Amino acid sequence: MFWKEILILLGALALFFGTFFLNRRIKVPEGTKIPEECLGCTNPFCSVKNAKDKETVIKELRECIEKEKEKEEGKNE
Repeated sequence: MFWKEILILLGALALFFGTFFLNRRIKVPEGTKIPEECLGCTNPFCSVKNAKDKETVIKELRECIEKEKEKEEGKNE
């Protein structure tokens, strides 16, 4: 009976890490707005929260989003 508990625990861990790594691969949806302050974020791995110069990171992310919008507008024309 002890091996069943171990299998359940290993299955739960595999499910957790599997969903964690799959979630990291998902791209940010189009039209997502970046908040000025990320006070509600509880993600310890957040690149914006851990950056020393948050304003630079936010500016770079906005520029990237604008470039993607321009590419999409060019494809639609």
